[in-house]
Amino acid sequence: MALTILDGNAYFALAMPLKDFPQLLEDFLNKYPDTPEIEVLGANLAQLNFPADGTEVLVTRVLKWAGKQGIRKLSTVLKENTPTEIADVLRSSSVSLNQGQFMDALSHVDKLRQFDVSFASKHLRFLRPDICPAFDSVLRQALPYRFDANGYSDFAQDSASLAHVLATNQIPNPYRANGVWFVADVEAAIFTLAVNHGFTAL
Repeated sequence: MALTILDGNAYFALAMPLKDFPQLLEDFLNKYPDTPEIEVLGANLAQLNFPADGTEVLVTRVLKWAGKQGIRKLSTVLKENTPTEIADVLRSSSVSLNQGQFMDALSHVDKLRQFDVSFASKHLRFLRPDICPAFDSVLRQALPYRFDANGYSDFAQDSASLAHVLATNQIPNPYRANGVWFVADVEAAIFTLAVNHGFTAL
């Protein structure tokens, strides 16, 4: 475990006061306001068992959400991966996530052509924001995790532990019903702090 909690702070490679997490999450959502809408899209697709036409829409939205790098790759990703291939991969990854198999889930999505850990993890984040973080080049620089399926699994589990700590310390999430913290929310706060410390996308 790379996470340490001490005296009201979470430590990865950065010191993060627990009390700052709500504001960091709000800052993230102000910068990426379509996040809740894409989460709903991901949840609806999973409920429908990933129809091919819908999954292509999800990939488009997620890659645009990812910023310049995702937008640059969008046309190539859609050209080199058929809607059926995308649907099959997301369906398999969803099954793995339901079994708590983060490494398998990431490996499934990472098989799509033109994908990497960053793009794959962003799709998992929108399939299951309750248990999945995104893991991109900003976090790769800021945090002590390997940039592979093993590192992603470790980060997801540590983020879940931190979500529990935030709840135990009665620090409410301003975004979710009943103030609950999702893993994706924890990651969003960490991402925002990393950017504030000068880490940028590679």
